[in-house]
Amino acid sequence: SGEAGIDHAFAGGHVLVEATAFTNHYDDLIVTVGSFSGSSRFETDNISNARANGLELAFTGRRRFGSNRSVDLSARVGYTFLDTKVLAVDQDEDAPPPFSVGQALLRRPPHQFFADVIVANGRLGAFVRAGGRGKALDVEPSFGTFGGLFDVPGYQVWSAGGSWRITRQLD
Repeated sequence: SGEAGIDHAFAGGHVLVEATAFTNHYDDLIVTVGSFSGSSRFETDNISNARANGLELAFTGRRRFGSNRSVDLSARVGYTFLDTKVLAVDQDEDAPPPFSVGQALLRRPPHQFFADVIVANGRLGAFVRAGGRGKALDVEPSFGTFGGLFDVPGYQVWSAGGSWRITRQLD
């Protein structure tokens, strides 16, 4: 595994841009491959050669404004791109059924994002928060890969809220 990143601040530290590239190479990555006649419904195998490469980008901005600069605004947004691939199985050039060489790894969505916006004015505050991901390959939860692989749809979660500071330690 390895990663390299760079952060750079602009506008007197009010804006921060971050970028991180990463790579992971897996040996003996264990996956469920189907029905097992015994104490378990699942059988496992090793996908010995698999990889995951990606890039994470984030942007943070902070600003004070208002008549006496009493309003604080901060925002942070980020995006992750992930590219995964099954390469082979130990001592074999094929992946165990139903996996195939070149296929994406399970439960690793290629696209993810997050966003946070926070506004505070004295004792009052408000926020909006979001996160989500794109579709990902998965297995049928009751039968493992014996039940087949399928694409799980992506999702987004959004929330908003507010706060009132009663004391320094209590909002």
